Amino acid sequence: MIQIRGIFAGENKHVTIINSDGVTEGYIAKGADIIVDAAQTGNSLEEYGLRELEQIMESSAGLYAGKTCTGWKEQKAHQIFEMLKGTVNAKTYSDLEFNVPDSNLGQLVESLSREGMFADEPTISRGKDFSAVNLLIPQGKYPQAFSLIKQYRASSIVRNEVKQFVA
Repeated sequence: MIQIRGIFAGENKHVTIINSDGVTEGYIAKGADIIVDAAQTGNSLEEYGLRELEQIMESSAGLYAGKTCTGWKEQKAHQIFEMLKGTVNAKTYSDLEFNVPDSNLGQLVESLSREGMFADEPTISRGKDFSAVNLLIPQGKYPQAFSLIKQYRASSIVRNEVKQFVA
């Protein structure tokens, strides 16, 4: 029997298939034997003490437009695409902010550049004795970048999550 938003169909009284718009994992706690779920990471499945038996398929996401999506609608769709793509790209970067003595700034920026530690170039705000530096660095390079900036006496180091990165 299949139940989707109050509509019932099917003959097998021993099987019920329920469409879930919420926390599918919760159905196990309600007595379900198995669930089929489109999971991104599987973390919530693990939180409910569940394990993956088999992977049915891989999925992807797309932005699709009909024939009427022209003119300003098409422009808006492209803007939406750029914002979504920027959100996905952001997951691969960290925003790193820190202070460094002005006497070490030039050498630090040169070292960071040589090692390919930032996206475009650092944003630098010069102070009296220290400069505030802001970098967008690839996630995998954070440990290396941290070690490098500490060598140049960086302080007040803050690593932020990047919400969106549009190149």
